[in-house]
Amino acid sequence: MSFIKDYLDNVVSGTLNPKGNLGDYSHAANLFVNSQHRLSPKTKYLYQCVFELSNAGRNFATAFNSNPELLSEFGILVKNVDLPKVNMETVVKNQYNRKKNVQTHLSYDPVNITFHDDSFGVTTALLEGYYRYYFADGNYTTTGATASYDPRNLYKGGENTNTFRYGLDNESTDPFFDKITIYQMDRHQWTSFTLVNPLITTIQHDTMDYYDATTPVQNQITVAYESIFYDRGSVDADPPPGIGGPKYDNTPSPLTSVGGGTSTLLGQGGVAEGLSGIFGDVAAGQVGLDTIIQGINTYENAKDLNRSGLRQEGMNILANASGAAVGRGIVGIANTVFPKGTGRGNITANGIPQTGINLAEEINPNVNIVDPANAQPTVSANRASGGQSDVNSPIYEERIRAAESNNDRTGGGG
Repeated sequence: MSFIKDYLDNVVSGTLNPKGNLGDYSHAANLFVNSQHRLSPKTKYLYQCVFELSNAGRNFATAFNSNPELLSEFGILVKNVDLPKVNMETVVKNQYNRKKNVQTHLSYDPVNITFHDDSFGVTTALLEGYYRYYFADGNYTTTGATASYDPRNLYKGGENTNTFRYGLDNESTDPFFDKITIYQMDRHQWTSFTLVNPLITTIQHDTMDYYDATTPVQNQITVAYESIFYDRGSVDADPPPGIGGPKYDNTPSPLTSVGGGTSTLLGQGGVAEGLSGIFGDVAAGQVGLDTIIQGINTYENAKDLNRSGLRQEGMNILANASGAAVGRGIVGIANTVFPKGTGRGNITANGIPQTGINLAEEINPNVNIVDPANAQPTVSANRASGGQSDVNSPIYEERIRAAESNNDRTGGGG
């Protein structure tokens, strides 16, 4: 069969020219690709910030603190965040005429956190709550003719308030934040950085500009802290707060058998995986709606299996096995196979797509290839100008066979 010959040709080509026209560097692949990308670099966009208020902060009378949903949204609206930076200061001492580095001090650089200034005003509301909790200035009003501020003493005193209170004179002794935790996630695992005793040192609201109609508005804070706690865990078994909540898309992926699956026997979402999932649910006594949906999708995908597709999967498995035996893929990229086309595709004659046509008859749609039983060759009526072709010529026959070979053995390796 021609596909076996094609496979053997690929094996020989992969052995004599292991990298082919497109190959990777083995040391990079071994470092970053092997063991399911265990050592691949993490991406910056997979993170979650969690702000936990103290009891005193939660009990502070603001609309924001009394609504737990708004507090969870505050972490989701983080646009970017700095990971902690630790400075270990050292000095050089002389030890019997030998230089010795001695650690003397530990300090932590502040962390910058930028938020989207959302239309509802969630991020601004929390920053307002923080400001009003620590500083008396934020609790005065400026509306009407009886505004609380005074040109000489800054603020006016009332009957039920202390006269001229401002700044930290707000009777707030407990911290507003218990802690701020930054979760860095990758491959279903998380690493956390908990900022101990965080205090906001800067609140920076954005600028407004009539000439800028595209840039989103943002709020930025700078946070000082006293220490860092490290931790790590599984996103599936112990997800960070806010992960997988009601705002997340929990609809199964179409690449899984529950979400639709694929019309293949093996691989992700294939018929074999669907059957395995169904039997696993039955064995565990956990048959539910997902199991029924998985069964329907698996049945529909099984009906779409065909000989051509199964043959292609078999070639890929053989190619992967041979490539793994020599440490390289046949095409030059480790564990990667570029499939050959198994169908005829859309053959076009006179601008009209055709299917199920003998490729040899359509190499030149203006010439009718004569059956050997006929005595004379004929020229089609819609032949373009440029002369007639002698289809009985050995040169013409040679070119026909060359075209067949170049077009994957008359229709794609059958």
